[in-house]
Amino acid sequence: MDKKMVDLSDLDKLKNKIDYQGKKLLNIRRNICLFDTFCIAQLNRSLNLIDAFIVLSKMNNYITSLALVRIHLDTLLRLYAVKLTQQDVNQVVEKILNGKPIKKFKDGTTKKLLTDSYLKDKISEMDSFTWVKETYEKSSGFVHFSDYILKVSNLGDASTMTIYHSIKVGNDFVTDFDKKVACVQMIKITEGILCFINKWIEESEQGH
Repeated sequence: MDKKMVDLSDLDKLKNKIDYQGKKLLNIRRNICLFDTFCIAQLNRSLNLIDAFIVLSKMNNYITSLALVRIHLDTLLRLYAVKLTQQDVNQVVEKILNGKPIKKFKDGTTKKLLTDSYLKDKISEMDSFTWVKETYEKSSGFVHFSDYILKVSNLGDASTMTIYHSIKVGNDFVTDFDKKVACVQMIKITEGILCFINKWIEESEQGH
């Protein structure tokens, strides 16, 4: 049971990038539009999820921090979904504000509903986001009560025919590999969010 601390410094540095992009977003026009507010909410949620992931990981509370990967991925998928509708982005956000869930919108091309499952498959078709499908499927096991939760709470040792149990804050059964992968996934998701929002900023600056 390796208890070495996973390097979280690269993830922590992204908090400054989020702050920078937020300030840039607020300065592109005199009066912000509805999609600007959507992007602000995206950045705010991302910043807080990253901070929580780092805090929980340092406490070795990986049962909780790993679940944040799926929540963070949800942020990316919803940002992607708005563009996928091929509708005016401000009108889409207005409908969301009035209570229409993302899953009730349709892909502007295929006319299929934008469910989480559809979104993760669709974004995975993009060269820069081929990793999303696997991340979605694995991170869902951190959110729902799954075989993974069972395994990190009850660890079997075949060599001694012994099972170790864990009911405490923190976890010694999550592998170093899973910890590192989760950190990398948080970084990739954040970079994806920043990429989409940066494209919106560039389009706005060009007057599109």
